[in-house]
Amino acid sequence: TRQSTFMHSLHKRTINDEERFVFNVTSPFLNNQAETWGIPNEVIEEIHIKDGFKSSFNSILEDLLPGMSEATSEDIFTSESYDHGQIYDTMHTIPFLMDHLFNFSKSTNLGYFGCNHELLYLMDAILQRLEHSGAIFVSHDLIKSVSSKLKPLSSRCFIVSSEEVISKSDIFIFDTSAMHLPQVLKFNGIPFPKNSFEYRDFKEKLRTSFLECIKAERQRYNTKQCFLRKFLIISSVNTWFEQLTSSLLDTTLTPYSSRIRHGYIHIDSDLFASRKVDTPELEKEKHIGSSTYNLPDKFWKEAVCFVKKFIMANERLIGPKEVTRIFKCISYSYPESFLEDIDINWALIHKGMLSQINFYLLNHILKTMRPVFANQVFIIFTIRTDIPDISRKSEHYKNFLERVYIEFY
Repeated sequence: TRQSTFMHSLHKRTINDEERFVFNVTSPFLNNQAETWGIPNEVIEEIHIKDGFKSSFNSILEDLLPGMSEATSEDIFTSESYDHGQIYDTMHTIPFLMDHLFNFSKSTNLGYFGCNHELLYLMDAILQRLEHSGAIFVSHDLIKSVSSKLKPLSSRCFIVSSEEVISKSDIFIFDTSAMHLPQVLKFNGIPFPKNSFEYRDFKEKLRTSFLECIKAERQRYNTKQCFLRKFLIISSVNTWFEQLTSSLLDTTLTPYSSRIRHGYIHIDSDLFASRKVDTPELEKEKHIGSSTYNLPDKFWKEAVCFVKKFIMANERLIGPKEVTRIFKCISYSYPESFLEDIDINWALIHKGMLSQINFYLLNHILKTMRPVFANQVFIIFTIRTDIPDISRKSEHYKNFLERVYIEFY
């Protein structure tokens, strides 16, 4: 009672006012709270306990899924199986996906970005059994590559533009499935997507849709429009899509075998924040020698020292995040290479991180920029013409081109 609170003020407290709360009461309703208390404008779902078993999650799955042809199944999670996850077992994955959707409101609208028509059919059939009344919005930009194979979807499914999916959905589902594309067998018969134009086009469209979705969700958050929407990511672990999603979403580290990661946008990520000139404190920090940043080895330090020798304050650079924080100029880490409007003067390409770089940006670098430095780890490109080129016959440069060919072609 050392503070004069609402409960302890001599003149304001009303807790024991019998005139107000007993004798002068004229109605059992609090009219001044009628439109705000609780959730007056929401439909409350009724759950009938006695009928619960008929619509239970387990029984629906038993009715719709054929069961396993063998007692067990297995998969491999190693560096050699990178991107194999895009060829997954839909029947195995659908229960883990539906486990997230089972307890959402029946009016929830789902947004699907992907090409797995089998998963779409199963998801739609299960939701019908659950008496789901919401819509399923499917991105036309992605599903059109398999539209000729699609059976008619139910009346709850709408194939629309990506913009409409983003604006109308309450939950987003991003599916890396590449089963509709040509495959190649490696490592004792393990299938992988074949590195074809169709595959690269699919990756770019999925990547672009995801970034558009992130931008829209950040805008909603910044303008305080509604709650954050959930992201469900199908089979991204140990694939090219994992690095992008993990940098922009706060995801739960679910087991690889479930094939499902889920989460919400990472609020603290500054990937889409407007870039401004650094403060004097940050500029002072960036002038500190590269050794302060504990670069991995001498090859990294060689590359950094070379760029620091030539780069100007108004130039833009892309490189690994361990490198970009060193420079005074505007710099982008590899995850930011997915931005379509990126404009750079320097590119520090780490040979072991090619999978993190946007293919179209890398192709642009090879066509329009000049290689001016090479060692065992890095190739450095620039648009500048006052720095001598390296020899295209250099072993380091030839090794880089071989890695590009293996990764993208």
